[in-house]
Amino acid sequence: RIDAVVNRFMFEAHFNRKISIHGSGEQMRSFIHIDKVAHTLARLVQDTVPTGTYNLGEHNLSVMDIAEAIKEVYPDLEMININHQMKMKNQSLAIPCRITELIPWTTKSLSEELSAFRASFSF
Repeated sequence: RIDAVVNRFMFEAHFNRKISIHGSGEQMRSFIHIDKVAHTLARLVQDTVPTGTYNLGEHNLSVMDIAEAIKEVYPDLEMININHQMKMKNQSLAIPCRITELIPWTTKSLSEELSAFRASFSF
């Protein structure tokens, strides 16, 4: 999803060298790398996991935390705040999620994941 915070920020950072932060940037979001989602779904097919409803998330971070992490990958990044006073909703999960006890995954730092994302751009 190109409209998701990390995807949008990485695209804007890579091609424009600036990102637009809507609201104060203090709003919290839950994030998970797509590789961990795929790993978990594949293991659900293979393993016996108790029936139930599970959330899946890895980090609860503010939008500003993500922007700062991307600035480490793109040091010349410009950050523009739009409607800085606007309060945005928080959307976070209880971390760690219960399913990670049943289906563990390997961990990478956010910086490593963002650097790998950057390397995937073809130009």
